[in-house]
Amino acid sequence: NNLRRSYSDLEVQTSILEFTNRVVDLLGDEDIGLLSAFDKFFAAAKQLSTDPASNIMRNAFLSDSDGLAAQFRNLSAQLDLVEKETEEGIKAELRKINSITDQLATVNKQLSRKSTTNDQPPEILDTRDLLLRELSQLVRNTVTEKTSGVVTVSLGTNSNQGVILSGVNARNLEATIDSSDVGRVVFNIDPQSASREVASGVGGGTLGGIVEVRKKVLKTVYSELDTLAKSFASEVNKVHKEGLDGYGNPGGDLFALDPKFTITAATGQTAVQSTISVNDISKVSYGNINLSYDQSAGQVSNIQLGNENFSDGDKILFSLNGKTVTYTVEAGIGSNREQLMGSITKFLKDAFGTQIIVRQGTQSDFAVSSQLLRNFTFSAVTDSSSGHVSQTNHAGLWTATDSANNSTTGISVLDINGLRITLTGKAKDGENLILNSVNRPAAGLKV
Repeated sequence: NNLRRSYSDLEVQTSILEFTNRVVDLLGDEDIGLLSAFDKFFAAAKQLSTDPASNIMRNAFLSDSDGLAAQFRNLSAQLDLVEKETEEGIKAELRKINSITDQLATVNKQLSRKSTTNDQPPEILDTRDLLLRELSQLVRNTVTEKTSGVVTVSLGTNSNQGVILSGVNARNLEATIDSSDVGRVVFNIDPQSASREVASGVGGGTLGGIVEVRKKVLKTVYSELDTLAKSFASEVNKVHKEGLDGYGNPGGDLFALDPKFTITAATGQTAVQSTISVNDISKVSYGNINLSYDQSAGQVSNIQLGNENFSDGDKILFSLNGKTVTYTVEAGIGSNREQLMGSITKFLKDAFGTQIIVRQGTQSDFAVSSQLLRNFTFSAVTDSSSGHVSQTNHAGLWTATDSANNSTTGISVLDINGLRITLTGKAKDGENLILNSVNRPAAGLKV
């Protein structure tokens, strides 16, 4: 076991060194790396500062800005290729491991015909030892040998955990690779059988080395590259907004992120569609977002004021769960819709406090919801002879949860991880959806 463990430890380092060198070469490559692109960007910015009105220099600056964003995207794409290679590498190593355990099962069958190793044909024992050495180069394992020479092979910290070979029974080792977390690889033994088992002790060998590359190299480099892209874009945008465009108008964002997601239903199909926009570049993160819908929660009452004017002293009666308060239209604001809406909104907040949330709309409307009251009754009526009030009620609440278990709730709009998710279409009660993250922040950087 000690000799085989040495083989495993050596092969770990070989795999790590091979892939780490690939990543280092990418980061330092003049054509793919970021250093030269940053140099061009800052040189163009410095040149533009000498003559901000020059269209030629503006266009050169925009070109170099776009070149830098493209370099982020290219580097991220090259890292994706390395990540894909590690994924294929894991699958290839698993095929070798399962082939060897099948061969060892055959050898065990031959060895079981004799009671002691002294009675065994030397060539069979040599074959067994060779296969065990090859297996150790692929993955760290523990071998238990019977007096007959029959072996049991396990991947756990002891011989009873993660058994992949017991007598003539070989058990397949498979992997589940998390597409949203490059460092997460879960190994399962016989996942399709009733005796399936999660193999928590998998490591060592070329397989363990590839997993370590994903956990400690690729995950770190991806994270640092995304952080650099977000921080750089956010800080440059702050400076850019302080300037003026060619027409003398305040500047806007120079850089933007283009996060891409696909939406899938946990079971069956969905009629819900999503639109994703970026609220805060610096907070955007990579990973899937789970969405769940509760039809009995998230009640909202939308109150709409008609186009007609209200008169001074007109009354609007608002009722929340049987408690009624009376709003009186103040003198001079009945025909000023903005002042009237602001006055009503303040009145409701003062009257009902934290029991309700009042959000003023842009079309003479406001929405009443509550985080404290799961279900509530809200109504609005008026005695005005000219002004009109109408009301519609909606129910249903979405909850969004990211891979770090951060969550937020909303009726149709949810803000999470620097993103704004707008959901449309008819949702089913209890529906669960997954927003699958397609690209990382660095892969979506653009001008």
